[in-house]
Amino acid sequence: MRQTSETVTVSRLLLRDTSGDYPLALLAALVFATPAWSLTRRGRVFAVTVGLLILTQFLSLLVNIEYTKLWPQKTAAGIVVSLDYSKAKMILFDWLYAFLEFMGRGFFALLLYFGAIALVWGRPEPGSMKGSVGRNEPCPCGSGIKTKRCCGR
Repeated sequence: MRQTSETVTVSRLLLRDTSGDYPLALLAALVFATPAWSLTRRGRVFAVTVGLLILTQFLSLLVNIEYTKLWPQKTAAGIVVSLDYSKAKMILFDWLYAFLEFMGRGFFALLLYFGAIALVWGRPEPGSMKGSVGRNEPCPCGSGIKTKRCCGR
C-alpha cells in the first residue's frame, strides 16, 4: 500500500498584517466606555483623539515612503542607491518603520486615550457646579484658578 502525502494549505494572517485594522475601534470602545463622562465630553474627546490618530497614521505613511525610497534597487545595470542614502538615515528609518508597523498603531490609540484621561481627570463637567461655587472663588477642581476662568465657563 502506497502512502500519498497531501499538501495542506493553511491560510493565516500574521498579527502584523492585521495590526492596522483596530486602532480606531479600540479608541472608540475605550472612549465611549469610560464611566463618569457625559456623552458630549465623550464625543469631544473622541473627535480630538481621532484627529490625533489620523496624524499618527499620516506620520506612519511618511516614514513608510521615506523608508521605501532609501532601499537600494536592483536594475539591469546593477544596484542603484538613492542619492540621499546614508547608513545612519537607513538605520533610523528602519527602526521608525518597525516601530510604527509592528507596535505603533495600537500603542498610539492607547496613548491618546490615556492622554485624554489625564487632561480631563478630576475636572467636573462644565455647568455641573452652577449655584454651588461663586464665580470669583477658587475652582473646586484644585487648579487654584477662579471658577469663572476654569471649570465654570
